Amino acid sequence: MRAVLLLALVGLFIILAGCFEQPQTNVQNNTSVVENKTKPVVLPSFTIVSPEENEEIKVDGKSGSVTVILSTKDLVIKKSGQNKIGEGHFVFVLDDGEPIDVYEKSYTLENVGVGDHTLQIEIVHNDGSSYIPRISKSLHFTVAPTVKEYVPTTYTVTIKDFSYEPSYLEVNVGDTVVWINSGNYPRTATCIDFFTTGIVAAGKNASVVMTKPFECDYFSLNYPAMKAHIKVNPTPGSEG
Repeated sequence: MRAVLLLALVGLFIILAGCFEQPQTNVQNNTSVVENKTKPVVLPSFTIVSPEENEEIKVDGKSGSVTVILSTKDLVIKKSGQNKIGEGHFVFVLDDGEPIDVYEKSYTLENVGVGDHTLQIEIVHNDGSSYIPRISKSLHFTVAPTVKEYVPTTYTVTIKDFSYEPSYLEVNVGDTVVWINSGNYPRTATCIDFFTTGIVAAGKNASVVMTKPFECDYFSLNYPAMKAHIKVNPTPGSEG
């Protein structure tokens, strides 16, 4: 009897315990993870489009113009204002010369002399200070004179009875000199080791093409006292 009563009490306890048990709430805590990512700083950049590295630029005379063309990325070109990443302008320094502020993507350097040159180009802030790290490039180029094809010239010397006119003549290699005898006597125009016209009869002419540089007094073989002077220079643009 006691055993039955004990079992009944245990069963009642289990029932009551089940009634008072708190239901488990399965709450899933979906917490949004906020990643504090800092956007990377994007610095401006540029490319030198023209001239190319080590390019030879032809000019007329001893100096000329050199146009520099640039392309940019992430750069707003400004002349003033507070410093801001992505804004600024260029500074050019040619051969350690004075800095030049440049506010265009195309800029022409004037009166650049013949020879080798180095151009330093840098992007700077609106106030002219350098970015950190510096944004700069170097360009090397050569300015060379244009060699024009020489067009030979023909010169005329008149042979008088006892003189040449003109008595002094300066020509270039490749030029032609024509001696016209307007006198009454046969004459020559002879420069020992360089040229001779041979005998030029009265009313006739003879020509000589100058093939190398030289300078001399020439004369007539049959009248040596009759003299004139000629100077032959190297062809313009040649090395001589």
